[in-house]
Amino acid sequence: MSVSRPCDLAYAAVPARAGQMPQFRSAEPVAPRPLAPANAASCGRDGETCAPSRNGLFRVCVADSLDGLDALKETWETLEREAAAPLTPFQSFGFCRAMAETMLKAHPDYRLHVICVRRAADDEPLLILPMEIETHAGVRVARWLSGPAVQYGDVIAAGVPGDDALKAAIDSAGIGGRADVFDFRNIRKDAAIAPFLARTGHATGVTSEAPFVDLTQGADLDAVVARQRGRKRKDRRRKRRRLAERGDIRFEVVGPGARAAALMHQALAFKLDWLEANGLVSRALSQKWVRKGLIEAAANAPIARISVLNVGGDIAAIEAGFVTGRRYYAFMGTINTAHGDVSPGELQTEETLSWCLENGIERYDFLPPVQRYKLGWAEETERVANYALSRSPRGWLYARLWLGVAEPRMKATFHRLPSPLRHLLARFVGRTAAENAAG
Repeated sequence: MSVSRPCDLAYAAVPARAGQMPQFRSAEPVAPRPLAPANAASCGRDGETCAPSRNGLFRVCVADSLDGLDALKETWETLEREAAAPLTPFQSFGFCRAMAETMLKAHPDYRLHVICVRRAADDEPLLILPMEIETHAGVRVARWLSGPAVQYGDVIAAGVPGDDALKAAIDSAGIGGRADVFDFRNIRKDAAIAPFLARTGHATGVTSEAPFVDLTQGADLDAVVARQRGRKRKDRRRKRRRLAERGDIRFEVVGPGARAAALMHQALAFKLDWLEANGLVSRALSQKWVRKGLIEAAANAPIARISVLNVGGDIAAIEAGFVTGRRYYAFMGTINTAHGDVSPGELQTEETLSWCLENGIERYDFLPPVQRYKLGWAEETERVANYALSRSPRGWLYARLWLGVAEPRMKATFHRLPSPLRHLLARFVGRTAAENAAG
């Protein structure tokens, strides 16, 4: 039996029985908007459906297949390098490609909606908005590509994206598919799309915070965490000594490849064991395609970094993380229950922070939400908000009634319930409904 630290992904206290995965409902097929022959011919790119923007300044193309996604690879990665805001791993091509492939294999009717806006005058790519479309209660909802695994959402843009180009992307709801509402979740304050959404979007849900450690505040870990209470530092040293009594301690960080994929597989097994042992379920990890996508990302995405702490030749803790620019994102931490009494996760975090300092990383991001163990390391947080942009009357109602009122209240009520009542609710209304209530 293995156990994990609290997952940085949302989870709910409901039974986690095998074979009860939530059912995905794909978007209703919609015929693409007819294009004039001149428009289609001038696009010249396979796997994309294109049309001019309303003001004629841009050409908007939508990829809805893996071939279309692959055709965007060079453009996508160029925009990643030229991004003005710190790009998060969840918008990197490698991560999105891995997640999209596993999703399409699991659900052949799944609809990608990856939007690329180019300047009409010279066909220069300006931005990519990576989305997917699914149907919820009869409403076609555009959400971030990679689904529940996305912890931060943003646009991939060269420099600062202009409002006109972003509006052209939103108008793509009629190209290659149709969406009633865009559900933009987990928007950091420093995201490139944040100013546009703050001006034009409808705030939904509950604003959260993401704790992080500023690694520019000192040359070594002792200087960075100098503000930690003396008792906590002493406790960390005591736990390190207790771990050392069990054998040699070895820490390493593994880049993408077969070994990283195997470690991701093991980390997921640790996590699922812990969730089942505690009667919990993760909204993301309960879906097999998400787990497969994470393993694929560990194998092939250049941003993947899997750190592992061994004690006496036995894996004590694994952390799945990603690095983009000079930021490290702690995606999922897990520990082996055989060493759980000495909290190897704390030593894992300590060693990973030291590795980040040695490799020029400037920020260790714990990702939202705020949790006690994160605040044991991080004193600073960054605001994370949710927005919606409606494209139809039913989308307007969905954004205001469901995203703005019902969903956040349902989540808050669910989490206030005593554990036995949450278990009873899960058995009565079903696992999928309980996951939706948990967020």
